Amino acid sequence: MKFKKLFSAIAAVALAAAMAVTASADVIWEPYESDFYTKYQEDAEYYYNARQFVSNVDVDIYDEPYKNVKSVLKAGTPQYVSLVVTDDDGSRWGSFGYSDGNSVFDAWICLDGMSLVYDSTEFIKDHEGEFTAYNGELADVSLEGKDIYFWKYPGSCDCTAANNFPEDIENYFDRVYTDDLGSWGYIGYMMGERDVWVYLDDPTNPVPEKLADILAQTEIVTLPPEKTVPVLEEAVTGNNSENPPTEDNTSTYLPAVILAVSAAAIAAVCLAVFGRKKKSDGE
Repeated sequence: MKFKKLFSAIAAVALAAAMAVTASADVIWEPYESDFYTKYQEDAEYYYNARQFVSNVDVDIYDEPYKNVKSVLKAGTPQYVSLVVTDDDGSRWGSFGYSDGNSVFDAWICLDGMSLVYDSTEFIKDHEGEFTAYNGELADVSLEGKDIYFWKYPGSCDCTAANNFPEDIENYFDRVYTDDLGSWGYIGYMMGERDVWVYLDDPTNPVPEKLADILAQTEIVTLPPEKTVPVLEEAVTGNNSENPPTEDNTSTYLPAVILAVSAAAIAAVCLAVFGRKKKSDGE
């Protein structure tokens, strides 16, 4: 009986840890150990759907603004940012979880001189007042057994496949945008997906014929930088500056993954050890 209770407790921990990996996709990375963040936290801008910034020159990655340089974001590489803080000098700093291959740490980049990659948030601002309510555009479209495709915004040149979506996906469209290429349904949130668009005219096709010209584009669409590049005091270079970032430096959930794997491993070991003990005692 004691063994059963112990195993149940360990299994519960493993399950909770595994769920943490999924749940982490719905939270914002926050640099809680940063004195800089603590000072400006009250006025920070938070992005539940991380936004990308890009520069035409290399940008230093700091572990704390104006302090240790840990790595370099190569020119032309978009960086996802979860929150933005403006300091007393008016400089804007973006924060994210960064892995250098050996560890995960709070990272910062100065956004002055960097361009915001155009996204759904900007699209909605630009087209305010042009949206209509969803009116059953997908009612007669068979989606069973197929992937649908999520676009960053109407007219973006890339999309991602989604094969795990609810049967009542129509209930998640809260607005529709129509242009000369067709109609697009907007989903604010659905099963972990945020701020995505579905091409209602051809939702299961990643290369709709009407979008051929758009899909042929390769340049990243950006907005002009809000500020010019500041002249920063020379920072102390950290030990990890030789490790350049990868192209997809999204907020990292490595700790949650380690916790889930470790909990599962502990459960397996305890099952083997206590299982053998119970059998031995019964012999």
